[in-house]
Amino acid sequence: LLANIVVLIPLTLNAFPGTKYGIPFPVLLRSSFGVLGSNVPCLIRALVACGWFGIQTMFGGLAIHLFLGSVFEGWKSLGGTGEVIGFMIFWTLNLWVVLRGAESIKWLETLSAPLLVAVGIGLLVWALPNVSLTELMAIPPKRPEGASLTGYFMAGLTAMVGFWATLSLNIPDFSRYAKSQKDQILGQIFGLPLT
Repeated sequence: LLANIVVLIPLTLNAFPGTKYGIPFPVLLRSSFGVLGSNVPCLIRALVACGWFGIQTMFGGLAIHLFLGSVFEGWKSLGGTGEVIGFMIFWTLNLWVVLRGAESIKWLETLSAPLLVAVGIGLLVWALPNVSLTELMAIPPKRPEGASLTGYFMAGLTAMVGFWATLSLNIPDFSRYAKSQKDQILGQIFGLPLT
């Protein structure tokens, strides 16, 4: 929660020009770096995006592999080959979305937002009778004896800030579609720290 509040500040501020002028992140960069200079941060962002695409595709492919292994008994025997096939299936689905445009999966976004909340609540309802919250809270922290809480807390805080840091830069790509500054600010507040 604290990390999301920390990220909310630059996120909301960087969203202002996107909403006001209807411009995406690369165009906003030109005001700071110039037309030619803006290519450097854009290329850096592209390299990071390639890395994240690879990581997410790997995990998506692994999920497909595990799913197919649970449905078809013979799939498990493929081992690493099944993981590669899962990777390629997930990669192909991503490429299909890229070629068709983000609008082609708008229905999926609309469906998944409430579905994810419902699944989260369902998991909570399912887990609570099986878990003793007092015992759970009584488990000692898993850090070396004598290690300070501050170091571990700050490391966790930094990790969570880092998770959303890219979005705080890229937010004009999304905020340019907001109807007003009030809408984009409320959207950020409801969308990030509260969830």
